Amino acid sequence: MEDAIVFARGADYALCLGSSLQVMPAAAIPQIVLDNGGKVAIINQGTTDYDDEPGVVKVDAPLALAMPIVLEAALAVRAVRTGLSVGKGGQ
Repeated sequence: MEDAIVFARGADYALCLGSSLQVMPAAAIPQIVLDNGGKVAIINQGTTDYDDEPGVVKVDAPLALAMPIVLEAALAVRAVRTGLSVGKGGQ
């Protein structure tokens, strides 16, 4: 957990997937990122204590439905950064 806190302090963003963010100490990670100028994206079905915080984007959806979209976005970002092309399914 100590390593996670160190990484959170230096993170530009955090992606929280499928968590209500209720269990401490891990539930504090988004706040650490926000306190250090980062942004947070939450994909979770149901509310969290961070949903209305500045710097947070919340997608209220079942994780199983959202993950293909998250994967495609991550692959697209990687492609832009590395100059690779991305087709359907990351191919």
